[in-house]
Amino acid sequence: MLTNAYGVQTALEYLSHPSLGIPTFADEILFHLVRRDKSDFTVPLAYYHTVNPPLTNRNALDALFDCLCWVNISEAFFFSRTQPETLRRYLFEQLIKFVLSGTPTTHLSRRKELTEIQRANKAVELINLPLTEDENQWFEECLTETNDNTLRDAKDTLLMRRIGTGRFKEALQAKDGLDHGKLDGINWESLRLGIEKGLGPRKILEDMLPINHSEKD
Repeated sequence: MLTNAYGVQTALEYLSHPSLGIPTFADEILFHLVRRDKSDFTVPLAYYHTVNPPLTNRNALDALFDCLCWVNISEAFFFSRTQPETLRRYLFEQLIKFVLSGTPTTHLSRRKELTEIQRANKAVELINLPLTEDENQWFEECLTETNDNTLRDAKDTLLMRRIGTGRFKEALQAKDGLDHGKLDGINWESLRLGIEKGLGPRKILEDMLPINHSEKD
């Protein structure tokens, strides 16, 4: 039944029928639907959103998360928040690695690498996510403590996140770790000077009089 497009659609209708009650073999079904087609995730996502099965198998969860990452970064991010605390950070870091490496987060997906344009667009989505304090810490640790050579432009991503959230002084610190004066068409030295000019006297005062956060007004 799963040998052609018509068969898949028919099978999906049967598998997601309300009369079935609690879905059977949901992990296996979802996993194989993801693996079946490397160019279209419509069917596995339709199955998941229709049946909404509880996923107990890590392979099935990883396969589904790969789908979500490919389709929409924000959707993948908010999905990670619905998972148990023990999995949230793992999935969040997989999301970061997917965007920066341009490849599936696991070897379960048959999709090819992202194009540079796709990766750039998803990177913009990534740095604009509404992160909690914990998630922001995970983000920073993932990008500053990694030794993974596949995570291209990790420090650049960190810099842009800090700029985007108004943390300009921290952005200057991130710039110090960059190895390139110019990368991907962006001249980081010019950007640094622009930030310093924008901070103006405030930066000088902050450097001279570090804020003591332990003091109360």
